[in-house]
Amino acid sequence: MASRYYKLSAEQAGRLHQLTKRDVTWRVTHNCASWAHEIVRAIVHEDVKADRHRWFLETPGALMRSIWLLEARDPTSRLKPKDMTTRGK
Repeated sequence: MASRYYKLSAEQAGRLHQLTKRDVTWRVTHNCASWAHEIVRAIVHEDVKADRHRWFLETPGALMRSIWLLEARDPTSRLKPKDMTTRGK
């Protein structure tokens, strides 16, 4: 399991709410991992990679490893989220 926490501006939170309400079609090449990657990139412009090495397919395992690497360099928690309120404007 992997978690990453972000502090968002009201505008970012509104955009997140909009994006999570969209109807999304799942396919082999567009799944929960690719969806999470797209959402994080759209809201805070941080690249949480989800693609497997040498594959075009994004996977939950690859997403988890990417979050672990980000957390190793720049840890976050519920009480200390990464402040992203100035990003994406």
